[in-house]
Amino acid sequence: KAKSLLEEGKFNEASKKLSDMVNTNPDFLAARNNLALAYFYMGDHIQAIEQTKVVLEQEKTNVHAMCNLAIFYKYLNNKKEFLYVLNVLKKILPFQKEHRYKLATTFAILGEHEMAYRDLKRIIHQDSLFDTALLHYSAIAAFNTKRFTDAKRSWEKILKIDIDSQVAPFYLEVLSAFEKSNYQLPVFCYQYQLPFEEQTNLLQHQSNPKHEPFLNFSFTWGLTHGDDEVKEQILIGLAFFQQDKAENILRDFLMDENHPYFLKKKVLVTLEQMNAHPPYHVRMDGKLLEMDRKTPDINLWKNNWIEVLEIIEQKMSKQYNVIELYDAKTLWYEFISRTYPKTPQIRKSESWVAALEYFVAKMHQKPVTISDLTNKYQVANNTVKKHIEQFDLVLHVKKKILGISTFGDE
Repeated sequence: KAKSLLEEGKFNEASKKLSDMVNTNPDFLAARNNLALAYFYMGDHIQAIEQTKVVLEQEKTNVHAMCNLAIFYKYLNNKKEFLYVLNVLKKILPFQKEHRYKLATTFAILGEHEMAYRDLKRIIHQDSLFDTALLHYSAIAAFNTKRFTDAKRSWEKILKIDIDSQVAPFYLEVLSAFEKSNYQLPVFCYQYQLPFEEQTNLLQHQSNPKHEPFLNFSFTWGLTHGDDEVKEQILIGLAFFQQDKAENILRDFLMDENHPYFLKKKVLVTLEQMNAHPPYHVRMDGKLLEMDRKTPDINLWKNNWIEVLEIIEQKMSKQYNVIELYDAKTLWYEFISRTYPKTPQIRKSESWVAALEYFVAKMHQKPVTISDLTNKYQVANNTVKKHIEQFDLVLHVKKKILGISTFGDE
């Protein structure tokens, strides 16, 4: 139960249960390791390290504790302690399958790709495993250490096991396109998924991305071969890409009849966010439509309208992914466009963001109550409820959210 809470991201609940468990049974080292992780995810790094050291005092060779400690020190940029623990980990050759897997994935997280490659290959060889995620980890480790033939072999095995996977075809095409080129490729992360959300996160914080040819290739591949969710991630990423190139890709997207209208609506919002000049030409059902801006030019926006977008980034970015943040901003753009020039007066921006977060949480089935949000944003409960009703009156959000039966405080 406690481990499930940890995996679900309910760190506060998990920490309480795990704390009770180790108080009752101080020698329950697995629970104490998980308690350390819960503290770490909650931002209590001192307690996380202390709990891990308690484990190591009782069992000096506890692999999970050593791996966790290395990750903690790496995150905290504590170089001296990190290098000491890392050197210990490099000397460990565990016998248990669970420990081998923990060690290999820890090396991957730490960016120790040679060690990750060594241990992942050993796991696959010794256990004759053909798990798709494990094969992908091995392929990524091979790719990141420039063993391209080995990486290709692993992704080709995945194609035979997971025939519906988009992951293996993408990376195989990356190999084909870039293996013999002089372009600098990024170091890929190990998750068994396409890398577009990660790329979008990087673009948000890098005005001049290093790997532009790769980004061009991957965005083009995703818009051509990806499913609607992948395309949505890319469209959001393009909002942070070079303005002229991104605008051309987005305008071409609007002219392709193969793309659904709900994605084209998001493209229109992105073009407005980029302040791209209208008109926007959209091809739908054999017809060519010419569309103007729905919102006023960004230069004409009132300061508190812009402040709402800024607070979305400040207050929601730690708990919501790129798509969810984009949905919050899209709701705000739509609200401005449908109410302009009679947009309601924005007195306290935080209360409007609280209402936006409420809807985004419901849309993505995240547990949240109005009480949670009033505490988070330090605003009045009735004010948030009022803004929820204002949004719904204009945008009819409740009707659009499937599977939500109640919009009360709980």
